[in-house]
Amino acid sequence: MSTTVLEQQKWPEFFQNLPRTITADQIKIEVIGATIGSQTLASHRHLHGVTFEPKQSLLEIQMEGMTHVIRDPREIFIDEQEGKVVAIQVIGPDALQHILTFA
Repeated sequence: MSTTVLEQQKWPEFFQNLPRTITADQIKIEVIGATIGSQTLASHRHLHGVTFEPKQSLLEIQMEGMTHVIRDPREIFIDEQEGKVVAIQVIGPDALQHILTFA
C-alpha cells in the first residue's frame, strides 16, 4: 500500500473521478482527535458520492442515510493498493483526522 499527499489544486478533480478509482461501494468514517479520541461516524454505509466545493472549501461525503461535511480541509492523504483508492485521510482545521475507508 502506498500513501501520497494530494495537492490542494487537484482536490476537485480527484473527488469527481473517485468513483472510477475505488472498487468498493461501502464506506466507513472514523474521526480521531486529541479531545474526542476515536469515533466511528459511519460503518458499512452505501457510498453515494464525495465532492469538494472549492469556493466554500467543503468536502461532502454522501452516503446511505447521511452526509458528512468537512469544512476547510487542510491536508488530504490517499492510500492506494494496486492502483485503487482504499482509504482517504483528511486533516481538518481543528486537527481532527477524518479517515474514510472503502470496503
